[in-house]
This record gives sequence, C-alpha cells and structure tokens, in this order.
Amino acid sequence: MIALSKSKWIWYFLLVSLIFAANSALYYSPVYDSVPSLAVWGSVFDLMFMIPLLTYLLILRRRYPFKYLGGVVLACYLLANLVIPSQHMQQITMFSYLIIAFESIFVCLELYILFTIIVKLPRIISSFRSNNTVPYFYTKAINAYSDHLSVNRMAEVLLSEMSLFYYALFSWRKKVPEAADNYFTYHKNSSVITIYIMLIHATVLETVGLHYLLHEWNVIISWGILGLNAYGVLFFIGEINAIRLSPFIIQHKRLYMQVGLTKSAVIPFDSIEQLRTYEGPEKLSKSDQKRTMDATVKDIFNNKPSLEIVLREKIVVRYMYGFKKSVDRILLNVDNDESFRTALTRED
Repeated sequence: MIALSKSKWIWYFLLVSLIFAANSALYYSPVYDSVPSLAVWGSVFDLMFMIPLLTYLLILRRRYPFKYLGGVVLACYLLANLVIPSQHMQQITMFSYLIIAFESIFVCLELYILFTIIVKLPRIISSFRSNNTVPYFYTKAINAYSDHLSVNRMAEVLLSEMSLFYYALFSWRKKVPEAADNYFTYHKNSSVITIYIMLIHATVLETVGLHYLLHEWNVIISWGILGLNAYGVLFFIGEINAIRLSPFIIQHKRLYMQVGLTKSAVIPFDSIEQLRTYEGPEKLSKSDQKRTMDATVKDIFNNKPSLEIVLREKIVVRYMYGFKKSVDRILLNVDNDESFRTALTRED
C-alpha cells in the first residue's frame, strides 16, 4: 500500500473544513435571511460530490479499492443532513433516492458474495471444522474459504466481520487454551484488557448522552452515531476475547501469531534468521514501521517490546478487512520470554 504523505492529509482536512465551514455559514449565519433552492443544490454538490472527489483523489486513489468510496458517500450524506436544515433537504427528496440506489449497488455485491458462500457453505463448514492446526477463527475461516472459493477483498471483509461477531458474541463459553509448551500468551503482563473495559464503559456512557442530545436535533445523525458506537463496543468485546483465546503457537516448524482481531501471520522457521532481545527505540520511525509487524498489545505504561524476530525473507501479515503488509522483522512481548526462546530453539 502506498503511504500517504502528511502534506496530503493537511490539504485534505483544510479543503474539507473550508467546504464544511462555508456551507454551515450559509444556513446558520444571521447574514442570510433566506436560502434559495439553487444554493441548497450548491451545498449538496459541495458535500456530496466535492468531498468524495477530494477523498478519492487525495486519500483513496492507488491506495484502497474504489468500492470504499461507497462508505465515503454515505458518510457525506449524513454530513449533508447535519449541515443542511431539514426544511431545505425536503426540497431535494429525489436526491435521497439516488443515494439509496448508489448504496444498494454495494449491498447487492455483498449479497451476491453471501449467496455464493451459502451455496458452498456445507463444504466450507466441513473444512473449517476439520482444520485443527490453530484455534484462530479468522485463519481457519480464510483457509476453509480458500479451499472452495477464490478469496477477494469483499470475502476478506465479510470473514473479518464474522470473526468480530464470533469473538464478541459466541466465544464466551470457549475455554482458554490450556497451558502447553508450545502455547504462549502475550497479554497477562499488560493492561490491555483493562484498557478495553474502560473504553467500553466510556463508549456506553457517551452513547447514551449523545443519542438523547442529538435525537432532539437530528434523528438520522443520532441513530447513525448510535450504530457506530454499538459497533465499537462489539469490536472492543471481540478484541478482548480474541486476545484471551489466541496465544502464539509454535508447531509444525512454524510460528503462528494472531494479535486480537487486527493482525495475524504465519512464520516458517526457515524464514527466521534470529530471535533476540529488542534494544531499539520505543517509537519506530516511519521507514521502520513499513517493514515491521508490531505484535504487542496496548498498555497503559507503553512498555516497549521485549523480543525481536529478524527474518531472512519478507512474510505477509494479514490485517482486518483484507489489508496486508510485507515485513522482515517482528516485535513482540510474551508473558514468558525464556520459555518462548527455548521452544523456538527446540523446534528449530
């Protein structure tokens, strides 16, 4: 993925802020007594076409698939409802139907993929259940899916969502893997679980307050924020369970790693050049970030990684929603460094 320069971010936020400020002034400034319908259409053009166009040219182009523009358009539609008073939006009800039609295209694509999966579902489930190599839901799901269907970005997004909902809603009775010589937890010496519990608490309180406050002002925005916050709470819960249930595993001459919901990798022993104590800086430079997998979890004290794996050749790290990165070193913490070193040496 091509990195985005700081100057483009600055230009993007500057231009979007100017568009937002100019259109807000049109409706909420006492200078203007009435707003003609032509000006309303001008605001719609700014908010619904200019902002998505800027997003595509400065952010998405050559970095993310074109279909992500659908989410941008939907967000801009919500922004238009926020900026343009409801009495003016009623003049352009036809525009709402165009947005619905545009978003329906993306929904139809996802439904088509879902239908394809349903047809092959019995065989995919059979492959999923027979795969006992690792306990990671997403890794098992992507392997089972690839046995019967070609994996594309939409499929990876769908499987990422399934993984999130599995860990958030259906993994509570799942037992933590029993302690073994080849299983290594990485969260017990950190405060990551506490951090996510605090985030859940803060998000729930914010959601209750904001929903009632915004509901009196704009119903669409209030329900939109409620949905986003509910999704955020599910993500935090899923992240907690994924971290608990996904230790690093050494077996079959490979190191299997899944860090919560967000990233995973399989490292063949042939690709490992060295395991050593990490003595680098706490904060990596941008160039180092591009070639490094950070396999640590959040911690209140921001403790730096304790171990570094140097690779002979680059391996691919999978992130949520199909994003990937090629890396040649991995930074990590485990709850028992010495046992991890011994196991890695013994398997080697």
